Amino acid sequence: MVYLRHLPKGIWVRMEKYTVAPFKESLRRHDNALIEAETQKLVFVEVRTSDAFHFQNHTITRTGFPLSHGRVITCTACQGRTMAAGVIIDCGRHEGGAHPKHADDWWLDLYVMLSRATRLEDLLLMRAPPASFLLQGPPASLRQQLEKFAARAAKCRHRAAKLARELGFEEFLH
Repeated sequence: MVYLRHLPKGIWVRMEKYTVAPFKESLRRHDNALIEAETQKLVFVEVRTSDAFHFQNHTITRTGFPLSHGRVITCTACQGRTMAAGVIIDCGRHEGGAHPKHADDWWLDLYVMLSRATRLEDLLLMRAPPASFLLQGPPASLRQQLEKFAARAAKCRHRAAKLARELGFEEFLH
């Protein structure tokens, strides 16, 4: 076990299917014992520090190595998007700490993430909530917003159909 006192300037990661590291010759000049077949697979990941942000009267910066799946986004960032290629959802709920996630807020997060997929077959749930949680349905506040949205959508469809008839496009109405 190694415990570092300071964060390193970066880490080397060997990628199995990557063979075009631009610095492989520089590494060989530095140490000719290095094997080209291995150095051409290396990627150097530099440490990154985030811009400061404020949370509960604290100013926070995060420092680390930006390693993650290339397509990971939060439920906030995916609002309004359709993920046609499928969605893997980590349904984990923050239980501990000073501010555990309220069940209604968790439901809203799950709704946003679940509604990004176009088919049930395109969903993979990790740390899924118990079926009993989902079967009790969304909280009243979410149901109320969904009803407002449905009413607005119906009104919009009605106006669009009326305009289509006025313009002589009835044949395109289903």
